[in-house]
Amino acid sequence: MKKKRGQGWGFDAMVASMIFTVALTTFYLFAINYGKSDQNRFDDLARDANVLADTVLTEGVPANWDQTNVVAIGIITNNKINETKLKNWYDLAQANYPATRVFFSTSVNYFVNLSDQIYINDEPVEGIGLKPQENKTVFRVSRFTTYREKPVTLYVVMWS
Repeated sequence: MKKKRGQGWGFDAMVASMIFTVALTTFYLFAINYGKSDQNRFDDLARDANVLADTVLTEGVPANWDQTNVVAIGIITNNKINETKLKNWYDLAQANYPATRVFFSTSVNYFVNLSDQIYINDEPVEGIGLKPQENKTVFRVSRFTTYREKPVTLYVVMWS
């Protein structure tokens, strides 16, 4: 009786097609989710920046809050920036920055400055919060208000 000798390629083809299918599926899922995570991060930054800007430009809770009784940080009194509240926010951010992020219900970092120089105790400061680091995802919003009897732009930068 003669034995047939040949190559068995059927099993090899099945294994190769399974490896190809798994690799293609992994690449496809990664490509779809990669774009969404960046877009979600950007959307979260945009939402948080707008909430922070809108919250800051209120009176806060209570209306005459200080570092010991603040519920919501707001720096406006009579439709202009109240320098006492601005100082209280600056001091609170210097002493306990993570707590100020909790007041704004955000898990990302923020930095707020004005188009005009900010003064705390007659000393110029660059802004309130943490300055953005390079190579980070950043979102910036602006609002108009009054500071020291002049119209200014309040800039809120959120970054992660």
